[in-house]
Amino acid sequence: MVQAAPAAPRVSGGVIDALDRQLTDGDPLILTSQSAAYHDVTDSHGKISAAAATEALPVESPDAVAYLRGETLPEHVRRWDPVFEELGESPLEPVALALSNPLMLWLARRVYELPSSTPAALVDAARFPTRASIEDHLLDRIAPVSRYPASVFARPAGL
Repeated sequence: MVQAAPAAPRVSGGVIDALDRQLTDGDPLILTSQSAAYHDVTDSHGKISAAAATEALPVESPDAVAYLRGETLPEHVRRWDPVFEELGESPLEPVALALSNPLMLWLARRVYELPSSTPAALVDAARFPTRASIEDHLLDRIAPVSRYPASVFARPAGL
């Protein structure tokens, strides 16, 4: 049984203020937060002046298909056809909802990039009945796929 993680503590304005005082242009920092929580703190305490903020937006199904096609060698792209069909026909199905998240889309590509893998499993409603079940499946594999370099089966940049 999968248990929900406890809610992360909210960052106080003091943390944002301290970061703003300490960081200068060019200092590396990646701060992740839910958008609403970040806006709550920065609206009352200001932003980190030496940092840029970005917000990941949902990926539309046609863009997800284009990304997966573009990152997969032509001789391996057919393995994704069931996923492409589901994304095109059913935007409210679990796989479409899960792959609308940029991290999940990237993870799906990495998890299923080897020719021996079966991305069609993602559309198996008995195995993955919900968006959360697909996300859990992909997140369970984040450490292994992060440890090895992108596969030779992924399309090289610029092709």
